[in-house]
Amino acid sequence: MSQLDEPVQSYYVPLPEDDLFETFDTINNNADGDINNVISVAVAADNTIVYYDHWEDGYDPNPNDTDNKQASTEIWGDGDVSNGAAPGVSTNADDVLQSGDAIVLDNAIPSTNNYRNPNTILYDGADLI
Repeated sequence: MSQLDEPVQSYYVPLPEDDLFETFDTINNNADGDINNVISVAVAADNTIVYYDHWEDGYDPNPNDTDNKQASTEIWGDGDVSNGAAPGVSTNADDVLQSGDAIVLDNAIPSTNNYRNPNTILYDGADLI
């Protein structure tokens, strides 16, 4: 079994888009369209490893077990691009994160009738970092 270090800190991306859209719709019932979601992660130390776990297929019980992780769980900074590399980071080629790297995840989240389709994996609210 291939194990990486245990996560030291865990963060949930707040405000799932269905809840956010409902709030916008309550304020103004003309709210319509996608929600542009921007999530950023600042890397404070060299050789940081980030586990990015999407909520859509349930949370991974042990994301650092690289042999048994869910397909949607991404591991950034471990030197192995086959299990994910931080989008938009210049060190992407070798998948090693350095102090000062900024990971910015920017995507439009479709919201139709306050329902977010869990079959589409996106960087969005309720994800676990």
